[in-house]
Amino acid sequence: MRKILLSILALTSFAFVSAQSRVFNNPDNKAYFGLRGTLDVPVPCKFTVDGGGVSYEAKYLGNGAGFSFGGIYNIPVVANFYIEPGVSVYYNAMGIKLAGFDDLFDDIEDAADDMGFDGVKFTNRSIRQWGMRIPVSFGYHFDFTRDFSLHVYSGPVLNVGFTSDYYIKAKSGGYEFKATGSLYDEERYGSYNRVNLDWRIGAGITYKNFFGGMSGDIGLTNAYKRETRRKTVTYHQNVFQISVGYNFN
Repeated sequence: MRKILLSILALTSFAFVSAQSRVFNNPDNKAYFGLRGTLDVPVPCKFTVDGGGVSYEAKYLGNGAGFSFGGIYNIPVVANFYIEPGVSVYYNAMGIKLAGFDDLFDDIEDAADDMGFDGVKFTNRSIRQWGMRIPVSFGYHFDFTRDFSLHVYSGPVLNVGFTSDYYIKAKSGGYEFKATGSLYDEERYGSYNRVNLDWRIGAGITYKNFFGGMSGDIGLTNAYKRETRRKTVTYHQNVFQISVGYNFN
């Protein structure tokens, strides 16, 4: 009986140690490709205005929504630590508040005034962005079973903008007025940067080949900067993301 109990205890201890080692150091780790689809929620910071001994913040853009689609390549390094480069194409849209882009709205209001109309009702005020993100994440996964893992990761993201266009629509006197253009037009809008650096922090789970996670990209560089003799205006852009995906492993 004593030998049986000792054998059971030894087997239990071995199973526990094996399970623990797999959680932190899975011997089956291997590189793999994966696809990712993401719901984006752009969260623009307030514009910071410094000048004349005065500093203040103003929120000219509202939260938005968008999506991205791309792929990753997961590379094991040591134990369950990994490096995961990736690339994705995104589309994001944000609302514009009246106070932030006075010149855009003035153009439409002036056109309505020239036609003898009083009062303008704005029906659409948005910024629409297409671009590409190139993240390099450093992460660790905890493999609780052969099918279920928890991932935590963080790393830089290079954000390259293809387009960043504004769309303004308004009605007055039975007519519809429109204004569109690129925010990359430096002569009119200052310096909206096409290339920015963000930092991503996230967590996710995998079940078999399926992935789900949440992350946030924090803007490290100025998405916008405009300097004049009297003031400097800057702004950063952040993004919250909910991702799903499939891993080919």
